[in-house]
Amino acid sequence: MTGAICLGTYYGPISDDPKSSPLARITPNAPPFLLVHGDLDPLVPVADVRQAAERLRRTSSNAVVHAELRGGNHAFDLYHSVRFEAVVDAIEAFTAWVRSRERAAAPEGGQTCDPAEQKTTESAEASAKGQGE
Repeated sequence: MTGAICLGTYYGPISDDPKSSPLARITPNAPPFLLVHGDLDPLVPVADVRQAAERLRRTSSNAVVHAELRGGNHAFDLYHSVRFEAVVDAIEAFTAWVRSRERAAAPEGGQTCDPAEQKTTESAEASAKGQGE
């Protein structure tokens, strides 16, 4: 995985087993993370997201970006707003930064991913370009 973008995500265990939490799987080689969460989320407390960001920062050698949306509720990403436009801009910037690091780390003329994944990515990019014209 090259990077992770999490919007309003639950980071706790999904069963009685603490190992079922995504936090139990954080390793030093975890990818860069962008965590975006509303500070008024009634379903996933913002304190849980702060804890997840802090744990990622302590463990991972990669960047962890944590943004709290003042006044943001759960599912803030379902409705168009100026606030969400800023989140979209942040996602685009984070994705561009992660991809630029991936390209910079690739050997001269080398692949940054396996050929099958590259073909899928190129196909998706071509399809998106065709729709935008």
